Amino acid sequence: MSSPARVTVHVPTGPIPAALAARSPFAGKDICAEAGWELRAGSHRAMFDEDVWDVRGLADAPKSMIETVKVWNFSRIVNPRWRLTAKEYLFAAVVPQHEAVLTLPDAPRVPLKPQSCYGTVVELVHWLNFLTEQGLGSLQDVLQEHCDSWKEIRSYHTRHASQSHRKLQPGSLGHVIYPVKFLGLYSALFTAEGYRDGFVPWGKATVSEIVGKVWSPVNNTPPVPDEVFQPAVAAALYVVETMGPLVADLVDLARSQDESIVASGINKWSAERRQRLLDALEHHAREKLPFPRVEAKYIKVRLTRGWSPQDPLLEVNIRRVLQQSIGAENLPSFRCCWTRCGQGGKPPWRRRGSRRSTPATRRRCPARMIPRSWSRGRHRCHGTTSATCTPWSWGRAGWWWQRSAACARANWSSSRSTRRCRPRQWRVAPNGFAWEAS
Repeated sequence: MSSPARVTVHVPTGPIPAALAARSPFAGKDICAEAGWELRAGSHRAMFDEDVWDVRGLADAPKSMIETVKVWNFSRIVNPRWRLTAKEYLFAAVVPQHEAVLTLPDAPRVPLKPQSCYGTVVELVHWLNFLTEQGLGSLQDVLQEHCDSWKEIRSYHTRHASQSHRKLQPGSLGHVIYPVKFLGLYSALFTAEGYRDGFVPWGKATVSEIVGKVWSPVNNTPPVPDEVFQPAVAAALYVVETMGPLVADLVDLARSQDESIVASGINKWSAERRQRLLDALEHHAREKLPFPRVEAKYIKVRLTRGWSPQDPLLEVNIRRVLQQSIGAENLPSFRCCWTRCGQGGKPPWRRRGSRRSTPATRRRCPARMIPRSWSRGRHRCHGTTSATCTPWSWGRAGWWWQRSAACARANWSSSRSTRRCRPRQWRVAPNGFAWEAS
């Protein structure tokens, strides 16, 4: 595929002309107030006149709506006149009941949801800047050929060069076509400029028809075989019912530690605080308790900064120990006390007991305990939460599903009929996985 020839043109940049901005029917409007979105107390209120709409204070935003998608940046649109057009389009989409929008006969009447606004702004930026690169100075000059060229360009993978020859599925192009087509439905609303009168890209064709998406009344996906479906469901139930409550407790523990420990500067040392730290270190030495271990990536940083690989404090999370004992962050000048404890380090969170049995092993071999839990650092704690509680990350966390399937299979197999008296043999891998031998 060869993209259309592009030329470099010089267009006016900078802020939107004040005269145009003042004439907009939405000038001075509060975005969230007009759309009926509630904000947390003290949050920033996004105004229409701003080029960056920051709605991170949304009170009822979905959990899947991360902070970065709550900032809608129009300033990346090169042409300032088109920047005003894009802002008016998005405002009309989220506030369709506004009196200026109600006069448009073809404008959609269903408000655009907050979680859809970020993607709409991104596609508007790409589309309008593409027109600028094509040498257009006015939206009145947009032709159907420009729209078809843009659709063809965006029909291919663009994130990886190795995939640039592969064409996207029709269902993946809808979000690209929506702003291109719907700008034609609001042309009479725009203060600066819009498409020429009567021009709507692709005419009366729907977005599904434009991208070639075929709707079928029947399910074209074949049923999943039981030998694939059963382990997947068992793994999902294991993640939700067994691991879910444990992960929730782990997150609560991590948050409580962050909230309860307030680190102050090293300038506030006192004899009492020094003694508290010495007592804490002596407690570790006396009880032979390992210090919290720092994440592996920070160990590499220490080595690059000149730490010796034989340093006894190389793996110790010094900051965490200081926070827990005296609420400080910096290492004081009694390294000898640390070294004398010599207990090494371990990750701060793990389940009590490193081994765990299953119903099958308890019934057939009570003395056989299968390792099931790993110690977790803070980085792995966040990874555990993501893999367990975030549906769209399950596909990426294949090893979680493999481990869950192995554990769930043990529980599922034990609930089946045991009329056959063949004893089950269990294999345990060095990494803690356990499965039934065939």
